[in-house]
This record gives sequence, C-alpha cells and structure tokens, in this order.
Amino acid sequence: MDGTLREAEAAAVQKAYHDVLAGKALTTVAREWNEAGFRTSAPDAATARPRAPRKNDYAPSRRWNNVAVRSVLRAPRNIAKSTLYGEIMGDGHWTPIVDEPTWRAVDRFLADRERPDSTVGKLANLLSQIATCTVCGGSMGASKRGDAPIYVCKGTRDESAGRGHCQRPLDFADRVVVVRLLQQMGLTGRTTFRRQPVSIDTSALKARELEIEVLMAELVEDRTAGLIDRAALLAGTATLRQELAEVRDSLAEAGGSPAAKMIDIEAASEEFDRLSLGEQRAVLQEAFAYIRVIPRGKGRTKPGNPTWRPEFIETEFTRAWSEKPTYAGLVPSPTDDSRPS
Repeated sequence: MDGTLREAEAAAVQKAYHDVLAGKALTTVAREWNEAGFRTSAPDAATARPRAPRKNDYAPSRRWNNVAVRSVLRAPRNIAKSTLYGEIMGDGHWTPIVDEPTWRAVDRFLADRERPDSTVGKLANLLSQIATCTVCGGSMGASKRGDAPIYVCKGTRDESAGRGHCQRPLDFADRVVVVRLLQQMGLTGRTTFRRQPVSIDTSALKARELEIEVLMAELVEDRTAGLIDRAALLAGTATLRQELAEVRDSLAEAGGSPAAKMIDIEAASEEFDRLSLGEQRAVLQEAFAYIRVIPRGKGRTKPGNPTWRPEFIETEFTRAWSEKPTYAGLVPSPTDDSRPS
C-alpha cells in the first residue's frame, strides 16, 4: 500500500514482459509463476464470500492461468499509471515495474491476439501450421505413421482439394529447417536469433502525449465554466483523442522487441534447443517467408539414395534475415556430405 515493490514478484513480472515479446506463451509464464510459489490476489476458498449456486461454482485456487497473466501484463499500474474504469487518469505515486515503451508493446501485442496462446495445445510441434504443402497450400500438421511421428498435409477448407499430398518424418523436417536457420546466421554474420530493437527517442512523443492530456482536461474545465458549448467540447476532444491514439501507437512501436541474447554461432544449436517451443516458433515465423513441403513422388527409392531428401523442403528467408531473395541451400543428409554453395 505504500507503493514499494515486492522485489521477487516485480522481477517475475518484468521478466514476463520480455519473455512474451520473445514468443513465450502466457500459459508457460503462468506455469513458471505457479512453480515459483506466486499466487493471485483471489481470496482463499475458506474465506471467499458465499455466492449463489451456479453451473460453474466459484472455487478460487489462487493459481495463475493465461487469462490472469494477460490481465496483469496489460495493467497500466505496472508503469505507475492510475486508472479509472480502465482509462489512464494520470501518474501514480508508486514505483513502476517496467518502462513505458515495453509495456505499450506488450499491451498492443496482447490486444491484437484474438486467441491467447494460439501456439499451444494442438500446435505442440515446431512446424505445425507453419510449414505448408506445395500441392494444395494447406498447412502441415503432426500425425503418426505406425509409431513414428510425421508431418502430413492437412488440406484446406476446400475439401475437394484433398489432403495427405505429402509427409515428412517430424524429426527430419525439424532438423532440416533448424540447420538452414543456423547456416543462414553464419552466412549473414548474424549473432542473434531475434532482431535487435531500434533505439528511438520517445521524449517528444511522451511530451506530446502529456500535452494532449492537458488540453483535454482544459476543454472539460472550459465546458464546466460555460466558456464553450457541448458541441465544441465533443469536437475538440474527438480530434485530440484521435491524435492521442496515434501518439500511443507510435510509443508502442518504439517499444519493439527486447534484445535477444548474444550467442556464439558454434553454440547456436544448443541455444535454440534451450528456447521454449513458443519462442522457437516465433523465431521461425520471423526468419522464414515460407517453409514448403514437396511430395516425394511415386515409386521406390533407388538403392543407395536416402528416402527423405532435404531438397524436398523449400524455404525462403524474410528480408529481415537475408537480403537475398531466396535461399536454396541444402543441409547434409546422413548419407550426403554436400554443402550449400
């Protein structure tokens, strides 16, 4: 109540902002908070206020879930702002947990997501719904062939196009894509998995934001004093609100993504493996313009040739990851010592 921070909790919240921008799922953040012993502010079941019987009876567990984490991360109080009915009213008299550009970036990121944590659940594999089929354009999803996990074409909404046009062993396809990612880092001299944020001076934007808030408050005072009519008040505040929204969007963009860890190229594979699945998928979505699987064709493989070949997985890097329009290099298969040219 005196505005001081509980250091352990504040550190966890601050870390969560950067983790979410790096691709970590909210459910993963919730699990980490629960494992660390943090609890929500919900009352204990023994002391909870009695409520009328309902279909889903109220039984607070005080444990974190993705919805609760989402609510906390979007709370303006974390940047020391006081609110009224969800609207920021001014500065609070307590210590902020995170800087404003980072908070705005996370707030807009979470607001734009229709389904929080859309990369968990059924999408429990690296390339599910990222890789696509070259025949129908449908996404590849995980399945099994016997006891072996595979990626298989799931088709599109147009059922007449069919499905199952191509498939690849799951481990093989993951390895091909990850090795190409690491090779591209070496070719371009890249030392981070994620793009470094651009340093932007936000002082002018913050000054204009404050100025607009003051102008809006003055308009209200003028209306109260009878100096302007209601129409003038509405017109003035509408114009200022539009500009305020644009300024806040610019501040959110200035937040960008947090700086990724600096890594040694030789240790990049181990570093990638240490990322959570959500973080790995976020890296692939940023790095690759597309990942496409080509059908292997009919007939048996000739003796001495590998059954699954890397060239039947097409990839192209985004502009952020390569100035070249395409990358067609192959990764070596267990029976192939070739290297990309």
